[in-house]
Amino acid sequence: MITVGLADDHGIVRQGLRLLLQTDPVLSVVGEAANGLEAMAMVKRLKPHVLVLDLMMPAPDGLEVTRRLTRLKLGTRVIILTMYGDAAFLLDALKAGAAGYVVKESCGTELLRAIHEVAAGRRYLSPSLDAIVKTWSSSPEQAAAGVRKAAKPARPASRAI
Repeated sequence: MITVGLADDHGIVRQGLRLLLQTDPVLSVVGEAANGLEAMAMVKRLKPHVLVLDLMMPAPDGLEVTRRLTRLKLGTRVIILTMYGDAAFLLDALKAGAAGYVVKESCGTELLRAIHEVAAGRRYLSPSLDAIVKTWSSSPEQAAAGVRKAAKPARPASRAI
């Protein structure tokens, strides 16, 4: 059994992820969190094998949660689940200690595959990120320069309707 924690600030996303993960008899969702502080507390308390973590989450964001959990060495491996598929975010996530990076445009089976790969001790990156990875492999200097130039989009502000 692979235990999984879910952390996303949108309840409907967590609910959908839980339903998806329930289709795989090897996976068990053991906890959920709506922000970074809750995610860290959940991981410390429940120690899931894998944490599926939104990148742009409040208090603190997914990158900082990943950094802190990596420093704590609790054994939980982090998969960043995000809408951002650019080199800057990917590199930041990997530097922070993420074991996987899945873009939200992916199909559900890709996330299931990522969880299995990461739980087995391997790294998983969405196939749509292959071009970035190939650039890193062929020219690390060029990739690093491109990452430094990449602008990080700001988190959209909430609007009252």
